[in-house]
Amino acid sequence: MVSIIGGGPVGAYTGYLLARAGFNVDLFEEHHTIGKPVQCTGIVTKHLSKIMKLDDVLVNKLEKVNVFAPSGKCAEIKVKEFVIDREEFDKNTVEMAVSEGVRVNLRHKFKGFNDKSVMFHNGKKAEKELLIGADGPLSGVGKSAGMVNKKFYFGMQARVNMKNESDAYEVYFGRDYPKFFGWVVPESDKICRVGVACGANTKQYFDRFIKKRVGKSKILSKQGGLIPVYDLKMKICDKGKNVYLVGDAAGMVKASTGGGLVPGFRGAEVLADCVSNGKDYGSESMKKVGRNLKIHLWLRNVLNRFSDKDYELLIRLVGKKKVRDFVNDGDREFPLKFLLKLAFKEPRFLYFMKNL
Repeated sequence: MVSIIGGGPVGAYTGYLLARAGFNVDLFEEHHTIGKPVQCTGIVTKHLSKIMKLDDVLVNKLEKVNVFAPSGKCAEIKVKEFVIDREEFDKNTVEMAVSEGVRVNLRHKFKGFNDKSVMFHNGKKAEKELLIGADGPLSGVGKSAGMVNKKFYFGMQARVNMKNESDAYEVYFGRDYPKFFGWVVPESDKICRVGVACGANTKQYFDRFIKKRVGKSKILSKQGGLIPVYDLKMKICDKGKNVYLVGDAAGMVKASTGGGLVPGFRGAEVLADCVSNGKDYGSESMKKVGRNLKIHLWLRNVLNRFSDKDYELLIRLVGKKKVRDFVNDGDREFPLKFLLKLAFKEPRFLYFMKNL
């Protein structure tokens, strides 16, 4: 019997893989419906489309990103990325799990566990053989097992009725977005997702950005949520207790961008393989997921030391044709090779090594 806490896409995908491997799986979700509340910009890379079909949840296709320096100078980069409906995406992933026999239990908020049982706030219990926490950044499973991630960014986003290029999103860097960035992501030429993530005081910076970028345009809704920072020292499993963490609960998020779907899905694949074949999840996840996340964390730590002057130089270099052409074809999902080739293409990027 496998009990998975958290009905998000990573939890559902983990359940799907384990059920397909022959395990008896229950998926528990604390909310009354799958997919809410939404806490995501919705941008995904082409790599997710290799794992999951996106046709039914596709909202928009993005062809370029406009990257802004603190002064307002902009570099345009061509991309091939997608905006998805996260609520529908979550529901589709759960439906996929159900098709393999996973049982979904809504309104089951995790309370704790002991050697024999998993307990919920509604008074119900489930048999505990193998417990998986896929319950987000503030994982209750992780806390109960003594496996806690204490490092986060906080993001706030508004869905806004305003005109914008439908095939281009915007990213803003500098002192107005400390230790992360701001964004404008179009759903269409009339609806955009406008937000900011920061290390602290996010609401202050979010309100300022909304006033600056949105003006008097109508705000349709607001969302917010924690973005876990990958922690090399964090435990993600306790084999003695038969407890495992995956996805945001395990900090499997790219620290450079805040994206967690692709590493979370890879983590689910590693976990399912380890459970099915008796492998060590801690070491396997480090080899197949953690190494790449470590590079994203290194890159984030470098960017966090950037001054506005550094960002001005960065945008100026990125705006050069030879760099744009390389970035257009580069694979930003795997940053180590990308960064090495980028430095070879334009050695002045090595200037930023001073921020190590």
